[in-house]
Amino acid sequence: MRNYNKTNLWPVMAALALAASAMAGTAYAGIPAPALPAGVTASSDWLAVLKGYSQSGSSLLTLVLSVAVFVMLSYFMAADLSAVRKGDKEWGDLGLMAVIGAAVFMWITYLLGQVAGVFT
Repeated sequence: MRNYNKTNLWPVMAALALAASAMAGTAYAGIPAPALPAGVTASSDWLAVLKGYSQSGSSLLTLVLSVAVFVMLSYFMAADLSAVRKGDKEWGDLGLMAVIGAAVFMWITYLLGQVAGVFT
């Protein structure tokens, strides 16, 4: 059995890559047309299509930022719970953090919703 190292293996890999590229040229897939964004009726109106994609993108960005704020507030709550269990903070501090965190989350979500509405 022959032991292959990197210097002996490159011609074999090159031959496999050449064979794969030769076979790939004959495979044509029927790719479907891209779906239009919501609210766009004709694909010939490029400005409407671009506006629809920007609306979808801003909604997605709003969702991602809201999730990031939620994760950050959850981390702060877990840190406060850990501090309460160690005795560094009291339970009232944890409750205050929960109320303030919920208010901040609702406020950030509202503001991000207003930003997403700018593209409408």
